[in-house]
Amino acid sequence: MLEVDNLSYRTGRRQILKEMTLQVDAGEIVGVLGENGAGKTTFMRALAGLIQPNRDAKISIDHQSGDVLKALVSFIPNLNWATKSETVSSVAAFYQDAYADFDTARWEALRKELKIDSQAKIGKLSKGQLERVIFALTVSREASVILLDEPFGGVDVMTRRRVLQSLLRWIPEEAIVLMSTHEINEIESVIDRAIVIQDGRIIVNRGIDDIRTTEQMSLEQYFVQVVTENREGVEL
Repeated sequence: MLEVDNLSYRTGRRQILKEMTLQVDAGEIVGVLGENGAGKTTFMRALAGLIQPNRDAKISIDHQSGDVLKALVSFIPNLNWATKSETVSSVAAFYQDAYADFDTARWEALRKELKIDSQAKIGKLSKGQLERVIFALTVSREASVILLDEPFGGVDVMTRRRVLQSLLRWIPEEAIVLMSTHEINEIESVIDRAIVIQDGRIIVNRGIDDIRTTEQMSLEQYFVQVVTENREGVEL
């Protein structure tokens, strides 16, 4: 179980995350929705231990907290550290050496499914190709929590479908997946729950079946409605 309590984060005078609380059970896939600048990526960076939240914040995975979380969370925000001349194969070798839970066989299977050229140079990859590499590397770890930040950026429709199929095929059964995206229709069929972040707060946390049954609308329609109403000050 992933537990987040009273998570806030400020940089300079700007308050980016505000008193966020969330519980996610093992095996759940959660869609993280929000407009640009809502705080989705910062939220994931906090969960991965890449930024330091407020002192009162509590983040735990299976009742473990602190520095150990970095070993339990798989998150690759980008590959900016790699030189343009490095190959995909050398980047994969780095993650294999860095993480004991990196599954090389899974990586090779994902690489082939997503048509990733192991000898391609990082600097020559398109945005969509780079996102496929990041996705495959992230999912290749046997982590308790997998964070995917905009995995469909620059990716065509058919490749999106392959990415989702690969996700369902290869994620560990008990792993928690948090996936942010603007391609809401693409993920509706695979997620168990959706959270909506607006202005650094979680304003919605509902099961996808509950949304469909109660609201009688698609996830995208529901997202547009709640974000619009909340912006206008309508109490949800």
